[in-house]
Amino acid sequence: MTAQQKTNIPKYKLAAIELLDIHLYQKNRPQEEGKIYHFNFNIEHKFNIEKKQIFVITTVNVLHEDKETLLGSIRVGCSFKMEDIEEYTDHKKQSVDLPKEMLSNLNAEAISTTRGVMFANFSGTFLHRAYLPLIDPSQFFKEDNS
Repeated sequence: MTAQQKTNIPKYKLAAIELLDIHLYQKNRPQEEGKIYHFNFNIEHKFNIEKKQIFVITTVNVLHEDKETLLGSIRVGCSFKMEDIEEYTDHKKQSVDLPKEMLSNLNAEAISTTRGVMFANFSGTFLHRAYLPLIDPSQFFKEDNS
């Protein structure tokens, strides 16, 4: 029995990873040991019901330790295939309501994938040591004030 079956999370699988955008704003800057980087991180979900796809798009801005100077940015898309997405779709509201645990898993997978794509693409540049820190994937849920 898989972890998805044990927790009643709908079945899905990773279909594609895509580098959507990357920028290095100070290309001639040398690598610096012990540099402290700051990160602005955004995550969004998009759906294509007809193709049974979920897209998780992450955007990371890498900032200088002054928290104002933008050094680089990267945007990564992860596409997941979910055969039974229709069961979670409200066509009248034009929305998809997936279980919170599944969204948390999708976020975790997209964040980890983004970390690897960042490492691969920033390697050898002045952002070589700009490692995306560990991020709690559940922090992206809106507070429920009910």
